[in-house]
Amino acid sequence: MKKLILGMCLFFSVNIYADLISDGQTAMKQYNYKKAVEVFTKSCDNGVGEGCFYLARLHYRGFGVKEDVSKALELWDKACKNGYSGACFSIGKVYESGSGVETDYKKAIEYYTKGCDGGDANSYINLGSMYYKGKSLEEDLEKAAGLFKRTCDLGNSTGCVFTADVYMVEKSKIYNKNTAKELYKKACDLGNAYGCKRYKQLQ
Repeated sequence: MKKLILGMCLFFSVNIYADLISDGQTAMKQYNYKKAVEVFTKSCDNGVGEGCFYLARLHYRGFGVKEDVSKALELWDKACKNGYSGACFSIGKVYESGSGVETDYKKAIEYYTKGCDGGDANSYINLGSMYYKGKSLEEDLEKAAGLFKRTCDLGNSTGCVFTADVYMVEKSKIYNKNTAKELYKKACDLGNAYGCKRYKQLQ
């Protein structure tokens, strides 16, 4: 009986915080940022990573609160630690681009890696791009292709295009036009216009 009651409490708790996230997203769409801050703060304070993620975005952009990059990073880090991998990506992107902070590729790599560990497609793509460009990492086209391919396998058309692009680099050990063509075709099938263009060019 106690287990049943506990299970019901957890169920309703999850629903409450899911409703808060939905309410916050609705408030943002209506440009009611003060309400969005209020509900996302409530969910974040209760350990909901997604709530911290959206609250961080509001602090980062200065919507409903004073713009505060440090606070945004703090909240994204909390969300990242609570398993919301999109927040790990957001921190990585800030440090890679130097948007509001000093550029720090090591931190970018650290957080992109955390995002990858959580299955975040954008983290795979950005980390792969850093290997592809040799940005603070030794250029490793095979590593880049592997990271891009992970997103392609998940149905991300950009990941398929990027993987194909690596297979088209003649200096790459994995250079293979036929494989690239197949990947461009997959990207095209997923609705990627550039993938369609490249596939037709290789026909």
